[in-house]
Formats: sequence, C-alpha cells, structure tokens
Amino acid sequence: YRTVCSRQIFASELYLDNLPHDRVLEAREVAKKYNKHWDKLTPLVKNLKTRNIFQLFGTELDDPVEFVLCWTPEGKDVGGTGMNLRIADFYYIPIYNLFHPDVENFIKFLD
Repeated sequence: YRTVCSRQIFASELYLDNLPHDRVLEAREVAKKYNKHWDKLTPLVKNLKTRNIFQLFGTELDDPVEFVLCWTPEGKDVGGTGMNLRIADFYYIPIYNLFHPDVENFIKFLD
C-alpha cells in the first residue's frame, strides 16, 4: 500500500499500472470493440473501461467470472455497466440483473 496525506491507499490488483502492459493493450482492444463511442471517451474513461475487462476475465484475461450480478435502469445494458453486459452476453456469461423479477432464481441459487 501507499500512504498519501497520512491516509492509507490500497492499490487494486486491477489498477492498470499493476498489470502487464501487453495484457492492458489486449483488454483495451476488447473494451474498444464493445464501446460504440470509444473515440469520444476521455483517457480516464478508456482506462476505466479497460479495467472492466479485467473484472470480467481476471488479470491474465483467461479466467472469466461465473456470472455477472448487477442492477441497471429498466434492466437494460446502459451506462458503464452496459459494456460489460454486452461482453458477458457475447461470451455466454450468465447475467443476473436485479431489476428483473426472474432474479429470484439467482437468489434461490445462493441459498
């Protein structure tokens, strides 16, 4: 961890500077593919979208999550979560959106 202004800040393993550069470039290409307006995004937002790819596939991009649990307005693939939902759908990763009543099946699964 790093100390800044007497506060401890823990660097995430998904912080792009902590990941191999070639993996970051690979993740960035995936993010770019699933973002319609990539060229209009700021560098910061591009980095956040790139980080999201690691959330789905792990630090080596070879260990996909078992499912995605989220809530989006009207259950749609919108906002920052929308890109991850489109990617998860493409890779057949189950999506449980808490907006939908059928998420009860997921809750039963947890019990």
